Amino acid sequence: MAVSINGTTGISGVDGSASAPAIKGTDANSGISYASDTVNINTGGTTRATIDSGGRIIQRYSAAPWNDRALTLQSPAGQTTTGLAIVNTETNGQSLITFGDHVGQNAGNSTGFINYSHQTNHMAFATNGGTERMRIDSSGRLLIGDTDANAAVSDSDNLVIGATSGDNGITIVSQSGNYNGSIRFSDGSNSGSDAVRGTIQYYHGQDYMRFLTNGTERIRINSDGLYQANSTNDTAYTLSIAGAVRFQFVHSGGGNMVISNPSSGNVTYSTSSDYRLKDNATTINNALTTVKALKPYQFTWKHDSQIGQGFFAHEVLETVPNSQAAIGTKDAVHTEDDDSQGIKKGDPIYQGVDYSKLVPLLTAALQEAIAKIETLETKVAALEAG
Repeated sequence: MAVSINGTTGISGVDGSASAPAIKGTDANSGISYASDTVNINTGGTTRATIDSGGRIIQRYSAAPWNDRALTLQSPAGQTTTGLAIVNTETNGQSLITFGDHVGQNAGNSTGFINYSHQTNHMAFATNGGTERMRIDSSGRLLIGDTDANAAVSDSDNLVIGATSGDNGITIVSQSGNYNGSIRFSDGSNSGSDAVRGTIQYYHGQDYMRFLTNGTERIRINSDGLYQANSTNDTAYTLSIAGAVRFQFVHSGGGNMVISNPSSGNVTYSTSSDYRLKDNATTINNALTTVKALKPYQFTWKHDSQIGQGFFAHEVLETVPNSQAAIGTKDAVHTEDDDSQGIKKGDPIYQGVDYSKLVPLLTAALQEAIAKIETLETKVAALEAG
């Protein structure tokens, strides 16, 4: 093929190949070759880099590159690592990868960037006009929305989110349905019980939040705000004030619970009873008749075979329906499963009695009995005097 040399258009007429480049030095198989709208750089008879018709730079890439890649780097066969090095010879310098929105020749040339500071050895990430959004400092701490970890406690500053102004937060998004959003705490192992020692988890299937320690669920807050605590020992809940336990719930065995103050002092239970909260106050009439209709029993509890004394809730509800002493409905059962509370369809909904609500009725009955006794005493005294 003839070679043309023109003072205006240069050298033309020879495309060459990887093994016989069109332009080369003393090495016969290293140089530049050409193809249709393509320039190749070759060494040792092999194409190492190509500038294609779209202006993309492809390093050692034999197949067609992705259309949205301006630069493609490929390692030689058998080499497991491919990389791009940016070297700054100044210890107080910076190394940048800049992203720009090309509007005009120079406009938008720093819309976003990745910047490594050789002076402080941190890497910064910027978006939207070059504003820093995230930083990995020289200690490996990840800072989002701030440039230092001064506002964080030293033993919990591996991840710092937000600055000291405005609102900041974290959102975990999960698929709706039977999926979880979780924060987990590990003891460093990637398997076994140490892999997950603690968890804060939100279950989207039934909208409840649960908290786990030692790999076991301890607290659950249901979608209706119901709070459930699961303890592995008999003490279900304690409240300490001034270094002493002042209030606790304890399982005393057989399903029975004790509410107490194990330290010095008392536990006082109080319900609103101010006269300013009440209207239409009248005396309780026929209290003795009502008390006589109540049926106290002695019985054996099924769950622990212990002897008990009291009433049947449905009978209290029938006898004193307005006292609010008895709650629930006789023989009521759950109509559907509720896995969040361990409830199955058909499980009983037990009634209960608040015995304190019977005190006003018993007081009125005692007053009626006292009045009758006093009347009888007066009559007896008159008879004895006559």
